[in-house]
Amino acid sequence: MKTISGNIVFVVIFFSLVNISFSKKHIRISNRRGNGKSVNIWCKSQDDDIGNHTLADGQDLGWGFNPDLFRVTQFYCDVQWNKSVQFHFDAYFYKRDWRRCYSMCHWLIKDESLLGYDQTLQVWQIFFWVIK
Repeated sequence: MKTISGNIVFVVIFFSLVNISFSKKHIRISNRRGNGKSVNIWCKSQDDDIGNHTLADGQDLGWGFNPDLFRVTQFYCDVQWNKSVQFHFDAYFYKRDWRRCYSMCHWLIKDESLLGYDQTLQVWQIFFWVIK
């Protein structure tokens, strides 16, 4: 009897983790540079091109996707403003984000940094410093 109930508990935990890992994810990138400053952003994965967008101050760009079964899903973005500040970042990288972004990867583009929200720890983390 203990073996059957132990197996049932294992199966429930296993499928809960699989559901978290492969459930639909959302990415939201927010321009919070302030003072009416826009930002150009282009995001894509191996399979999907989200396109080039100009985000006005306070505007968001968002999309949803399902991670692939091989756990290699990656969306990356190129960001630029003033033709002098530009950087590249991974908006979603499965190995880094499957727990950190269990449902939403939220990014804030600020004049001085790029912040990413960790849903597990419930904190904003600095991923990039803008050096002018």
